[in-house]
Amino acid sequence: MIVACLAVTTVFASCEIEGGGDDDDGGGTTSGNIDPNLVGGWIAGGATRLPNYNPKTGEYIQYANSYGFATNFDADGTFVDASYLTTQSGYTTTRLEMFTAAKYKVVGGTIRLTNRTYESVSNGVSSGKVNMPDTQFQYLIGTDSEGKYLIHNFGSDQPLDPNGDVLKYRKL
Repeated sequence: MIVACLAVTTVFASCEIEGGGDDDDGGGTTSGNIDPNLVGGWIAGGATRLPNYNPKTGEYIQYANSYGFATNFDADGTFVDASYLTTQSGYTTTRLEMFTAAKYKVVGGTIRLTNRTYESVSNGVSSGKVNMPDTQFQYLIGTDSEGKYLIHNFGSDQPLDPNGDVLKYRKL
């Protein structure tokens, strides 16, 4: 399921770092190696903006060319990530959705994903679920003038710099 996303990729000069798990047990636990600051839903992207809510249908109106990201970390160690891209050319609209599910734990500011599955859906047609190898990445939780944010370096070896050109996920 795709969660409505906000356009929140603005970078701010001053940030207060609140979490990120900087000790061996991930900065606190709720169940095993779970950082309680990480638990919950996080969104990023510019696909659906709150002013375009349709109160008659209870839905958000999608922009023709858009993208969005939604990630959820449950206290039981379940991780779900959904991202999508919608493009329009003339009368043709293409929507690509990607879903990842896994188990996660936090150790020393690093998120480790195990038992990962991946599925892509193009215009409603699924590619089927594929098992993926285990992976890990660093993360950082902080607060700026927009509120609480999460940044991570999944798929990259770039350092975590909240003042740099990064995609900030916002807490739901």
